[in-house]
Amino acid sequence: MSRLYSMSVVVGLKPEDNKEVVEKIKAALAEIWPEFGGDLEVWPSQLTDSDEQIPALHGYGDGNLCGGMSEEEFTDQLAEAVWKAAGGYRIIDVGCTCLEDLPVEHHCPDEDDYKRITGDEA
Repeated sequence: MSRLYSMSVVVGLKPEDNKEVVEKIKAALAEIWPEFGGDLEVWPSQLTDSDEQIPALHGYGDGNLCGGMSEEEFTDQLAEAVWKAAGGYRIIDVGCTCLEDLPVEHHCPDEDDYKRITGDEA
């Protein structure tokens, strides 16, 4: 069974993480979730309880979780790959949104809304 997901990831970097380490982390993320592709970029981020912002690798992409893999299993697999590539622990935040079962709201403006918004008669 396959389910469509939007995945986001933020990986906190350490001051000693040079370009080579960042590229290894990017490769590991892309191996686990190819949909991240080339959209992985380093931006400041607040990943701890402090107000301090640290450099972090950010990425997102839509794709399928297959074979009944759970969000938790995906996160474990991704974390293991990142930690191996980084040579140790890094803060990781993974956002998983199942796109097949989202709440949906429909909005149908009526003629009164037309008048209110445009100021014209319908």
